Amino acid sequence: MQQELEYLKAVQSEMDSDFGAFRKHVKSRADHIRQLIIAYSRRQQLLELQHAQRGNLTDPSVLMEIQDIRTELEKLRRDLVEIEIKSDYLKKNK
Repeated sequence: MQQELEYLKAVQSEMDSDFGAFRKHVKSRADHIRQLIIAYSRRQQLLELQHAQRGNLTDPSVLMEIQDIRTELEKLRRDLVEIEIKSDYLKKNK
């Protein structure tokens, strides 16, 4: 009986440790996505400024990159929302 209790305590401790590591991973992934959103947004602003200044003379590659960045930002924002939902769940179920 004592051995079983010690075993269960060890398993619980390991599960708590794994859960804590998972929470840290989720938080660091969310932070990384936020940094990417900032970097892509800055790049998008610069390209949009170029487009505004050059008008119809804007290189088509600039227009394509703006669209690619918009698509990537949409994906990153969806990923961030998903991670924040998971993070809220983890906070509630500590």
